[in-house]
Amino acid sequence: MNIGTLPLTKSGSVVGVDSSPAMLQLARTRCAGRENVVLLDGEVTALPVESGTFDGTLCVQVLEYVADVDAALAELHQALRPGGRAVVWDVDWATVNWDNVPKFSYRYESANGAPRAQEEFDRRREAGEPAVMWRFEDNHSPPVLVDQCNL
Repeated sequence: MNIGTLPLTKSGSVVGVDSSPAMLQLARTRCAGRENVVLLDGEVTALPVESGTFDGTLCVQVLEYVADVDAALAELHQALRPGGRAVVWDVDWATVNWDNVPKFSYRYESANGAPRAQEEFDRRREAGEPAVMWRFEDNHSPPVLVDQCNL
């Protein structure tokens, strides 16, 4: 749950739902003082909200942990008001090829890179640890190998 960075209007609100007590505590810490944020203990297959509650839902890397994906998607749909929108972002780990990838791999999405990724890569290079850095040009192209060391 990454509620702390969501942009909200003065009249907007966020409801975060998670079944992990640790994640809920982290969200409570990050959202301290935000009166327009409500955090609930619950499962994506049985959201603790009334039907038609939300203008939009955001479900990020949740479905990979859910046994009944159809039930989860149906629940997200039920929680939306008519005309509401759902955004689901997940990884199909079955199609990711991890062969020959060292234990550490950084990726970044913009052509100008990510400074923290570069710093960590340089640290690992100097320490003699394996590292691979990838760049993603866009959402439709495969990743481009930027650099590798100590493989």
